[in-house]
Amino acid sequence: MKKCDKYFGEHKEVIDIKTPYWWTSSREFFSVDICIAAEVVDLISKGIRTMASCCGHGRLKPSIIVDTRKDAIKMKKMGYKLYPGFEWEKHAFILKSKCRRKGEKHG
Repeated sequence: MKKCDKYFGEHKEVIDIKTPYWWTSSREFFSVDICIAAEVVDLISKGIRTMASCCGHGRLKPSIIVDTRKDAIKMKKMGYKLYPGFEWEKHAFILKSKCRRKGEKHG
């Protein structure tokens, strides 16, 4: 695994994670942006059925889409906020990972 570039999310580096049992894919692994990988793995370990995730690539907030209404309820109980205006708005959440966007400075 390589370190993220100057701005988290502004890279093409990913880490491969073992595909969860609920995915219907025949692939053994799936790729996740490095700067959000730990959070995605943590959510999967808590039983959240994830469908897609993105660090935002230095332009948007990091996000994740969960599979079912039940997963969305769990996410809200864990303090996650819905991603406003997102196509899958009832299942899209803003991740808590501290990926920076262009122009933001380390806090």
